[in-house]
Amino acid sequence: MSDAQPPVPTGPAPYKYQGGGCFCARCRCRGLTWPVLLITLGVLFLLPQFFDDLHFRHLWPLLLIVIGVMKLLESTASTEGHRG
Repeated sequence: MSDAQPPVPTGPAPYKYQGGGCFCARCRCRGLTWPVLLITLGVLFLLPQFFDDLHFRHLWPLLLIVIGVMKLLESTASTEGHRG
């Protein structure tokens, strides 16, 4: 039998997500909230360029709906494997 130890990796440490390195469904959903809101906001400002009848002043409640959907997804997502 050999008592050889596995080699120890050298070099820079691998990148670690600043949010604690958790990849559970709840943390992933929480991390997607702002990008989804920014994309929704961009689409709402872009729609009047293609449709004359649609204006941001009529569509802004969709932002509240998107926030609610994201919060609902976050609250019902699994925390299995949560670290942090």
